[in-house]
Amino acid sequence: MFNPPNIRIFNGINYFCEICGRDFKLYTACIATGLIVALFFSVKAFTLGPGGVHSVELTYIKYTPYLILLILITILQLLAVFTFNARVFQMRTAVLSAILMIALQAWIGVWIISQLTRSGYSSSPRCPRSWRPS
Repeated sequence: MFNPPNIRIFNGINYFCEICGRDFKLYTACIATGLIVALFFSVKAFTLGPGGVHSVELTYIKYTPYLILLILITILQLLAVFTFNARVFQMRTAVLSAILMIALQAWIGVWIISQLTRSGYSSSPRCPRSWRPS
């Protein structure tokens, strides 16, 4: 039977890609963990006072539900990073963390939209809310 020599090279490439794939997943999990940890120290919104000075700064950790979600996401991300030997557990914690991150982003989006509607911003190009008769 004919056994071409490319089969051996192809298997070596698959093995290399499998190793790099695991490392790549670990690197992306580390980057995601770093970005979530950065949310603990970042400012979500601020208001300008007289002279352009930040009079009020809102952070993610001042609102308790955001803080709880951030803590849960950080714990799940750290578990996903440090349990690389237990692949099934790592995948489950990463997926649960991703679901919680989507929920956090949706909650932040709802907060932004509610703040914009409270301030009188209208997305209608024809007649902004500030021009409408009261």
